[in-house]
Amino acid sequence: MIPGMRARLRVQGTRLLLDLDKRTHTRYLKDLLNVTFEQLPEPASWQLPRSTTVEAPAGPALRVTTTIDEWLPVDETDGDALVVIIVTRARDEIRRLG
Repeated sequence: MIPGMRARLRVQGTRLLLDLDKRTHTRYLKDLLNVTFEQLPEPASWQLPRSTTVEAPAGPALRVTTTIDEWLPVDETDGDALVVIIVTRARDEIRRLG
């Protein structure tokens, strides 16, 4: 679950999935350029397809970089573990695709 949002972040197979507003938004692990756990210094927002806007408050967040930076608020205690899971899965997928 993502704090302050009715959203859930999942790693499933070859995809990073964000369940938000009764829709699932997908980022393919092979397309990830970087994933870091950081402190977002000020609120940020970014647009998903179908006019869905994600608002991330200042504070602990995952920075997911594909062609753009996307910030997802997370619990302070979960951030590092989420990065490890996502990066490990992405590396496995890149190796698999060879």
